Amino acid sequence: MEIKLNGKIILTEYYFHNQIAKLLKLEEYYGNNLDALWDVLTIDVERPINLVWYNSTISRKNLSRETFKRIVKVLQDVQMWDKEMGWEQRFEFELL
Repeated sequence: MEIKLNGKIILTEYYFHNQIAKLLKLEEYYGNNLDALWDVLTIDVERPINLVWYNSTISRKNLSRETFKRIVKVLQDVQMWDKEMGWEQRFEFELL
């Protein structure tokens, strides 16, 4: 599954969580925080997942620097988790 986040509409952390929940079809139970993001991406969603964050530089500008770094860190950690687990079908992401 390919997930496309548009950085032009991710103006706050709330918008990020809203978009990720919508794209993963999790609106009803997603916790809208980074712990919930970790849980969803490591447990709940079926692999493979390729998350492409278009216009990520716009998001980086609109989110606080620290918030953007924390979100990216969770995405990196999930990617590493899948690799360490040795799964062939994995979570991958890229910032464009």
